[in-house]
Amino acid sequence: MIDALSIVAQVAVGLAGFGGVAVVLGRGPGRWTAVDAVRIRGLLYAAFGALFASLVAVGVSIAGGTEELATRCGAGMVMVVIVLWAGTIGREIPRLDAASRSVFDPRVAVVIMAALALGVVAQLVTVAGFAGRFGSALFFLGLVALLGYAAFGFIRLLFRRPLDE
Repeated sequence: MIDALSIVAQVAVGLAGFGGVAVVLGRGPGRWTAVDAVRIRGLLYAAFGALFASLVAVGVSIAGGTEELATRCGAGMVMVVIVLWAGTIGREIPRLDAASRSVFDPRVAVVIMAALALGVVAQLVTVAGFAGRFGSALFFLGLVALLGYAAFGFIRLLFRRPLDE
């Protein structure tokens, strides 16, 4: 399990690093729009969330905890990250002006919010101990969802630009 979580942590650091490279090389420092800033924060929250959740599980395992305990602690961290991330991004988007908000496709937002809700439920089931032998799989699915969003955010940041740019 530690090897798989180490790989997740490395991928998360890589995605966060790509976000930093995009900031510096993609548009230059200080020239990002408000929409771009929300997108960058979203991808960084997801990448760092996956990083810290995997490191929590690795830390519990190294400290002598059972694999089940490590999985439950990591799943708890994924759940907290998803809730905080969704709440933060959910507060930032309505603060944008109408033209900036129009960049965010409501259909994509519905899919993302549904996936986040399912992710929270899956992690809650794992934390509560009801997942049984599927707990590790549900925890890993939560990590992959965070990494998937980070990758999705990175691609959208680079290739899906508003029409006026």
